[in-house]
Amino acid sequence: MVNLDTADIQILSVLREDGRKSLRDIASKVGLSAPAVSSRVKRLEDLKIIESYGAKISSQVFALSLEALIYVQVINADEDKFLEYARSLLCVNSLYKIASDYSYIIKASFENTAKLNNFVTNLQTNYGKCKVELILKREIEDRSSLSFTDFDK
Repeated sequence: MVNLDTADIQILSVLREDGRKSLRDIASKVGLSAPAVSSRVKRLEDLKIIESYGAKISSQVFALSLEALIYVQVINADEDKFLEYARSLLCVNSLYKIASDYSYIIKASFENTAKLNNFVTNLQTNYGKCKVELILKREIEDRSSLSFTDFDK
């Protein structure tokens, strides 16, 4: 187990909110110098606590107004192929491995119901049973900035 102090957790929270923050901006938020933050970030990367940095793509720009949760029961022999396929698609926002009658939940965005139906048909044809639930409204937009300590209260 890796020991993280309060400063490490604060740095992770800032980077989780915006992975492109400058070291100077992070330093001002956590009360450290930029060189100190730099060495801590490097340590967190070396320890594989920070695995990568990414971009959140706007679904509005691509007119992907229809969001769905798609449960997929993947046949074990096809799991690697399924994962490669799901990761290659821009419409897939998130992919979760679950313990249930289904193997995975895909959160995906589509331009219209026809494209959602085509996607689900392809999944069913190639990977297994699917169940679709449409997301009507987001009550909480994005919790990526949730502090690690929020559950301690």
